[in-house]
Amino acid sequence: MSTMGTVKKWNNYEAPELDGSDSYVTIFIEEGAGGTLEVPEQTNVTIDSKGKINNGDNLIAINILATSKVIWKAEYVSELEKGIIIPISGGGTFEIVDGSISDTDDSDENSVIDATGTEDGLTIIVSGGEINATGDKSTAISASNGSIVKIVGGVVKSSGTNGTAINCSGEVTISGGIVCATGELGSVCEISEPTISGGLVVERNCETNNSKRITSKVVISKVEGTIVSYVLEEYADGKTNGLNVIPKGINVSWRTQNGNKGIKHPNGFFAV
Repeated sequence: MSTMGTVKKWNNYEAPELDGSDSYVTIFIEEGAGGTLEVPEQTNVTIDSKGKINNGDNLIAINILATSKVIWKAEYVSELEKGIIIPISGGGTFEIVDGSISDTDDSDENSVIDATGTEDGLTIIVSGGEINATGDKSTAISASNGSIVKIVGGVVKSSGTNGTAINCSGEVTISGGIVCATGELGSVCEISEPTISGGLVVERNCETNNSKRITSKVVISKVEGTIVSYVLEEYADGKTNGLNVIPKGINVSWRTQNGNKGIKHPNGFFAV
């Protein structure tokens, strides 16, 4: 039997109903979707889209019971100016493996993903795709009430001037992928002290924002991934001016690629 299972559409203000009779369900989200998707126990749901979906200021939410999982593959944009793009609750697992979830440049103070766990615990995993907070004070992932955040691949990005990539009161582990804050006063991780065992963490450095630096939140000697902080104003192609890397000895430098300024690192290129 295909793991696609039963196929449903989510294209109006009432989310599709799941009664628990199907172990695997695939839902194609469309413009106009709204309401709360209730995921019953022992149910695996994949949310996908046929192309990029701009859902305007419509609100969707997902509640996942403890033994269930939601896999996200859709390309999803919200035009909500201030609020929560996708609130996720319950005690199950939400994993983005492909696609994207983002707000827009016109946003002000959004949480793109806002996770609130129960006593069973709620786990947010990024293994592919991208979560992108572009609003001035927007946060890519907010997590509270015992929620756990694991970054194993993909991209978690905040590009707003005062934006935050991850704001979590619980456990945050970065073992792969990219977590970055490119806003002048932005922050990679608020509240929690992340464990960085792999991946790439990138932050813009600013003298007025030292208290938010990721380096003030981790034990440097225990960092096994790569942390790069940069001063954009010191960009010089092929040079290392304004670049600080942890651990020391990893080769990074400024580069221009396809017309974009960025940082060349051992695993590729990061556009700033």
